[in-house]
Amino acid sequence: VCSSDLARSLDRRPGSGPPPPTLRPSPVPERLVAIGVVAIVGAQWAGKAATALARGMTHPDTVWYHGPYAVAFVQRGRLIFDLDPTDPLHAFAGHTSELIHALGILPTGRDLLSPLINLAWAVLLLAAAWCIGARRGAGALAVAAGAVVLGLPTVAATQPGQASNDVTAAALLLTALAFVTLAPRAVGPLAVAGAAAGLALGTKVTVAVPVAVLTLAVWWTG
Repeated sequence: VCSSDLARSLDRRPGSGPPPPTLRPSPVPERLVAIGVVAIVGAQWAGKAATALARGMTHPDTVWYHGPYAVAFVQRGRLIFDLDPTDPLHAFAGHTSELIHALGILPTGRDLLSPLINLAWAVLLLAAAWCIGARRGAGALAVAAGAVVLGLPTVAATQPGQASNDVTAAALLLTALAFVTLAPRAVGPLAVAGAAAGLALGTKVTVAVPVAVLTLAVWWTG
């Protein structure tokens, strides 16, 4: 995601801007700390995902609307309809994460993959954190910080093994920031950043402010 070669490949046009910055490796002690923190939090998330695979997803938000919305998309074959009779406005809200869960349901007709999807988002979040920090030689510390956030009680109790979408929005937002950080003037990476930011906004409206700030920052520095 964050290699200089990938950033260059997304925009090879002459004069499109300066080359992507050099990513500096972190000191060995910081790498060891990051590995330890990620291992602890990874075990925590994997255990919760395994429990959900064995017993089913049980978080209230998952069984109230995240899961049922994904199933409704599959059953009805439509993206626009009254998802929740108690709150018609939900039909017009963003449902990026529910659509991804719906895609996971299509092959088998069951939500077998749903408990694992947030693990993938967590990996993307940590990768984006590394990309953001690596420019200043702090990639390992950024990964450790991201893992600490993923291990917070509120996050660990609602995200791993569930269909909750907070980690989805965070991962997409950090991905957008990573591409902007690594190639602030290249058209290709900026397009990817815009797509990631749009998906984040389509996941949770609460990321509107950071997306707006990021957009203004790109415009101001461009």
